[in-house]
Amino acid sequence: MRRSQAPSKRKLAHVDITVSDPTQPVSINQQPALHPQLSAANPALQVVNGSSFRATFVPTVSSKTLKGLTDPSNTENNFTQCFKVMYRKQTNKVHKSWDGDGVLHNNNESLILNDESGNMIASGRKSANLDIGLVVRVGQKEVEILEAISVSDAYTKHPSIKTEVSIPAMPKMAKFKPHIIDGIRPQKISKNDPRHDPFAPNALVMPRPKPQSNGPEIVDVVVDPILTHKLRPHQRKGVTFLYKSVMGMRDHNGQGAILADEMGLGKTVQAIALIWTLLKQTPYIGGPTMKRVLIVCPASLVGNWKKEFKKWLGDQRIRVYAIQGIKSDITDFVVGKVYSVMVIGYERMRSFQQALFDAKFDMVICDEGHRLKNSSIQASTILQGFETAKRIILSGTPIQNDLTEFYAMVDFVNPGLLGTRAAFKHTIEGPILRGRALECSEEERQIGNEKMLNLIQITDGFVLRRTADVNAQYLPEKTQIILFCKMSTSQIGCSYTKVAIDRMESGKLSVLKQLLAAINAKPNSKVVLVSNWTATLNIFEILCQSMQYSFVRLDGQTPQQNRQE
Repeated sequence: MRRSQAPSKRKLAHVDITVSDPTQPVSINQQPALHPQLSAANPALQVVNGSSFRATFVPTVSSKTLKGLTDPSNTENNFTQCFKVMYRKQTNKVHKSWDGDGVLHNNNESLILNDESGNMIASGRKSANLDIGLVVRVGQKEVEILEAISVSDAYTKHPSIKTEVSIPAMPKMAKFKPHIIDGIRPQKISKNDPRHDPFAPNALVMPRPKPQSNGPEIVDVVVDPILTHKLRPHQRKGVTFLYKSVMGMRDHNGQGAILADEMGLGKTVQAIALIWTLLKQTPYIGGPTMKRVLIVCPASLVGNWKKEFKKWLGDQRIRVYAIQGIKSDITDFVVGKVYSVMVIGYERMRSFQQALFDAKFDMVICDEGHRLKNSSIQASTILQGFETAKRIILSGTPIQNDLTEFYAMVDFVNPGLLGTRAAFKHTIEGPILRGRALECSEEERQIGNEKMLNLIQITDGFVLRRTADVNAQYLPEKTQIILFCKMSTSQIGCSYTKVAIDRMESGKLSVLKQLLAAINAKPNSKVVLVSNWTATLNIFEILCQSMQYSFVRLDGQTPQQNRQE
């Protein structure tokens, strides 16, 4: 369990303890007296028989915050929404940075921005609907909304206490000796043996590196069977591809790779299999290949990554440190040895930039890595600062607009492989674009095709892309029905169709109502209703309520922490 604060940094409350009789409870005088709401429910600190004690952990509350808790005029409960945010002064600078973290309150008419201590630093009128990721202006401040929270969680303090009670030392326990089962002693695995049996059925054995004269002895690296029997054939190939790339078994210089499989092919589980394998094994005699891995992803996927590790590896095999809250601290990860993997959002990296560098990660994985298409943005600059050469990008859309964006991704995983940006545009991108122009000559078209083939040959060794057709053999036959719904009489007679929709007289809504009734008649049936407009989702919600269907709704207003429920 992650500690909110290291012991050396906790604020201490002085406690005076007077021991008059070892057989009686100890009296306590603590100054200053705490607010009744904070201390009434807590048991007293006692020492019984001089051998054991239990202590009340009393939150340290600032005077301003305490006033806010007791002031009857406090209007905090009048606010309907509360968000964790980052704020900064309004500026026209190109490269902006955030001044700090805070809490934004919304009462549907006005906005109030407080710092982490609860002190108001700006206020203003509400001008738009608030949503996760939105940047709004509050007074003279710019505010980026990170996540929705409850008012009660906005200013949570950490407990602290100081006592002068000496705790008697625990008796030294005898060294544990394992039991011998059935008279057979457990066999100790030699460092020269593979961690898993490479000859077992369905074993996934990684390629061996080329032996070197006077080099270390080589041992087989075998993917854990707990993962192997769950991986599909294309996923096994993907794990092998990534392994060869990060272990430098390619013809090019670099240890990076881009896994560009389309959505639904299991990029996450392939990355998890690679991480787990390299954290525990190495092709050479000695310790594991890696000790620490950093996964960077959109903030909405941080919790999902942690759940995926639990899904595939369980709770006990690996500890994952997920940076999700505004007040998250990475001290436990940096100084401890409990966690091997950290998951953090792109937006949060700037808050922990130096601490991330100090953690000395052995591999960096960027999920939705097409965000790095612009190498000048702050996230790309920070990621380029990591010293590790083992870099992986996961993206279903590696090329979205132009080859310059693709160059930025390639230059991150394998720096310098395509030369400088200027040289790439002159020798590769320019000829390819000219060869695709409508008015190009035959010579320009031929040169463009040659440059494209050359680019494919260079990147083929570290870019792997498979389409969704791979999953066709695992999925049931797809049935697609397109229904043309006639307008109702009321719709034809009016020019404002929302009137008809409100009266449940829409032609499409009538068809949907019949479809839902037919589907609901079958047991264990589930339906997904999709729309680009929240107004339409509101109508779907009213329809389901009127027909007494149970449903859940997911849209931009759903708090980030509830989206996986």
